[in-house]
Amino acid sequence: MEQPARVRIVLGRPHLDGWKEIAGYLGRTVRTVQRWERTEGLPIRRHRHADLASVYADPTELDRWRAKHQSLQSASGVPTLGEASGDERVLHEIGVEYLRRRTREGFQQAMALAHTALTINPEYAPAYGLLALVHQSRATYGYRPPLEDLRLAREYADRALILDPQSVEALQALGFVFIFMREWIQAEALFQRLHALNAENPTTLQYHSILYLAQGRLDDACTLSLEAEHLAPETPLFAVHAAWTLHSAGRFIEAIAKARAVIERERVFWRGYFNLALSLLAVGRTQEALRAAEISSALSQNSCVEALHAHTLSRVGDLTRAKALTARMRRGRGYISPYWLAFALTGLGDYQAAESCLRRSIQQREWFVIFLEREPGFALVRERPAYATVRSNLGLL
Repeated sequence: MEQPARVRIVLGRPHLDGWKEIAGYLGRTVRTVQRWERTEGLPIRRHRHADLASVYADPTELDRWRAKHQSLQSASGVPTLGEASGDERVLHEIGVEYLRRRTREGFQQAMALAHTALTINPEYAPAYGLLALVHQSRATYGYRPPLEDLRLAREYADRALILDPQSVEALQALGFVFIFMREWIQAEALFQRLHALNAENPTTLQYHSILYLAQGRLDDACTLSLEAEHLAPETPLFAVHAAWTLHSAGRFIEAIAKARAVIERERVFWRGYFNLALSLLAVGRTQEALRAAEISSALSQNSCVEALHAHTLSRVGDLTRAKALTARMRRGRGYISPYWLAFALTGLGDYQAAESCLRRSIQQREWFVIFLEREPGFALVRERPAYATVRSNLGLL
């Protein structure tokens, strides 16, 4: 059989490099082939060199495995993109993969895939649920003002729930929207409903832990976020969320260890370096924090990572670069999260300007303010008399 062009030759043998190529060869999603490796013995090999993809596979071995497991694939109910009746499901699964990258491009790709799924099946509830989650998630990353994405998240969630009143994705998106809007009672009720539908959904546990952070229930928040990571160990997003929750609870050493573990597994996932830098700053390891912040900034260009980079530069004493980066953020044409601009300004000691940004962040319903009470980087802001007014408007429990 003639191999596709993407099959490479290494050490005299053709091979597929990385999970995406392996999944493409088998006509399945990355999550499906990762599950097959764990449960069905899919022959996956691992590189020992950091400059290569973490996994690879021999197409001949995959063909032999596929022949033996033909009944598994036909009974799995997972369609390939060549089967029109199931294309919307495959597009949805691929969209979920893009969503988990938490990048500007990933959000855009996930939206495009969901809309394509709806052209195939206009009444496909999971596509509307995915769109709700994408808009809600994009609102959490400082790429644009959150209120418009929150409006769209609610709109798509409502459409999904009309078609499927038990759409987990739609309910999850609404739960987080309630957190944005400080509607704590409604959020708690929705998460309890989600737990009744599926007590082991990692995204539900992740989102519920954020509500507990807002309520100051730090131990409960850590328990839920760690359980989410345990349920989906192959997904680094849950691990970095656990790291941030541990950080917010003051468990900085555990947070550092968890962020480093994520980086070892996913060297190009910007969130690992971002969360590592935050916790290294908290324990005074500023030079290490700067290296992590620089890598995070190189991997993802948004106001969160730029502000962290600027704050870290201030902490190591490089005020010239910190001021230049902060000034560039302020005069840029793109959206800058007021919360994270306040973080950069706090590093420079411009507390009055930082307080002004925090008031704007609260007005714009940024969810980041949940971290304000416990983020070590804002410690000096919290000591100022003006902070009492800021805190009174947070709407935290």
